[in-house]
Amino acid sequence: MKATKQALAALMANAHAESSGFKKKSENMNYRSEDRIRQIFKSARSIADLTPYIGNSKALANLVYNGRMGNKPNSDDGWIFRGAGYMQLTGRDNFKKFAEWYLGDKCLADNCANEARTNKGVAMLTVIYYAEKHLLPYLMDDEEAFAKITKAVNANLHLIDGEMARRKRYYETYLSYMASGHYDLDKKTIIFFADMYRQN
Repeated sequence: MKATKQALAALMANAHAESSGFKKKSENMNYRSEDRIRQIFKSARSIADLTPYIGNSKALANLVYNGRMGNKPNSDDGWIFRGAGYMQLTGRDNFKKFAEWYLGDKCLADNCANEARTNKGVAMLTVIYYAEKHLLPYLMDDEEAFAKITKAVNANLHLIDGEMARRKRYYETYLSYMASGHYDLDKKTIIFFADMYRQN
């Protein structure tokens, strides 16, 4: 799988943002205000009282993620399948597909969610998987790669104060490390540029 330098930089910028610089492998569901919960989670905006979910990570994950993305209602699926890996894959359905891609067995979704949360190598593979399954139409783009890839990763980023500008700064930094041409989009490449960012 190949990518232009612009598409690779856009992918790196978004993975960087999703994972706090390739450091966070598990979604932080610990929010301290109702306003912030509503800003981040569209599914919580119609709920009048969110105070029971402030500082209650498991309850919040189940509230905003259950009943969608293959997660069962009235279960702990929202918590089990909250964002994981450097691309923050979310939802039972996504982890079934990732498990089939990674291990050849969609029944191992629970295992894959846990591994993506605890194993750096598997966390890195979520980036490759996401690019292959969701970003292929944009990997040969040049100037429009950042806008298209960022929208594909999260179409609601414009609702979060400063988030698009932050990702654009990451994009420009990663782009400055890259020579012209096309890159192999594999784990080695992702690790190389993530390490370069950390060292500079």
